[in-house]
Amino acid sequence: MSLYPDNDSNFNSRFVACYVISAVFLLIMPLAGMTIKGFAVSQFLEFPPLTRYVIHAPKNDFVFLLGLTLSVAFLAPLIIRFFRYLRVCPPIPVLGTFPIWGMAGGAILITSWAISWNIVKVPYSIRMWSFTPLWTGFVIFLNALSKWRIGTCLLERQPVPFMLLFVISCLFWWYFEFLNRFVQNWYYVGISHIGAFRYTVMASLSFSTVLPAVISVNELLKCTCIFERAFDNPSWRLQPGKGFAIGMLAFSGICLLLIGVLPDYLFPFLWISPLLIVCSMKMIFGLENLVEFVAQGKLGAIARLAASGLLCGFFWEMWNFWSYPKWVYSIPYVGHLKIFEMPLLGYLGYLPFGLECAAISAIVIPLKEIVHNPFMDLSGSS
Repeated sequence: MSLYPDNDSNFNSRFVACYVISAVFLLIMPLAGMTIKGFAVSQFLEFPPLTRYVIHAPKNDFVFLLGLTLSVAFLAPLIIRFFRYLRVCPPIPVLGTFPIWGMAGGAILITSWAISWNIVKVPYSIRMWSFTPLWTGFVIFLNALSKWRIGTCLLERQPVPFMLLFVISCLFWWYFEFLNRFVQNWYYVGISHIGAFRYTVMASLSFSTVLPAVISVNELLKCTCIFERAFDNPSWRLQPGKGFAIGMLAFSGICLLLIGVLPDYLFPFLWISPLLIVCSMKMIFGLENLVEFVAQGKLGAIARLAASGLLCGFFWEMWNFWSYPKWVYSIPYVGHLKIFEMPLLGYLGYLPFGLECAAISAIVIPLKEIVHNPFMDLSGSS
């Protein structure tokens, strides 16, 4: 069996080996690229990461307009289809009641929000810790909304795996902090006076809320069933084999190998390569993976997970904007039209990020449970 009960007879050794090999691959490839190029590896392991040594290309209107045009061409039909089904596909009826602990979560959220934005005046030594309770309150409130809307939530249904998500999330985002050293698309202000130990604790607590937030939004969005109605294609039957997986692994691995060598060109693969590497490794090991669901035409769940990442991204950027400490962005070519601190096209990175969150959360919560929407039969037909 795998680390959780499922129907695929996955063995623990295979399951663990897949994630361990993926982690080693993800860590070694960008460092190997910089070693081949002749850079000192030590600068990419600086802690806390304060030095900014990547000089990015300036804004380029042509590149931005090209990226914007291609993005609109791809997303506009999907958005139009989504809103067309929004009119004809009512949500499921309310199946539960709003729990009292949800009100506590909401209170924590609002109080921390006010402190984070300095609306409620507190000493800076308290304000700088507000990110973690803000997002913890948000996660609790999301689960309460799920309990109210669909009669269940991960926090009550799977308390131990859900708590483990916080631990995995911490390691998960530390990896992206490591990967950012090679492209330096974001950096933090207001941390120069914070020592290494306090920075580690503060950052780890903050990073621990990432996976629970995205997976909780995904759970709540199941109450709509719009994604499945709009995007599922039962007639779509693909059969990607191990050859496809090896090709995908090679491509994403090369991009990760060169990401620090060509940061101005390959920085989008910071969000794409880890997802492709984990999925291709799972395919090679014969484990349940997101590519398998795409091949089965279950595109609604893929869209729902991408939307979950984007929705969380909006709140991350909004709550960050008037916070301190905070993060800011330095993105080559396409740093135009900021919404909060994030340039417009930068929000595209949240779409694959939602899928990455699902792929990693599958360590403790079955991927089928994350993907499957059991409320389809309760939703109005299209």
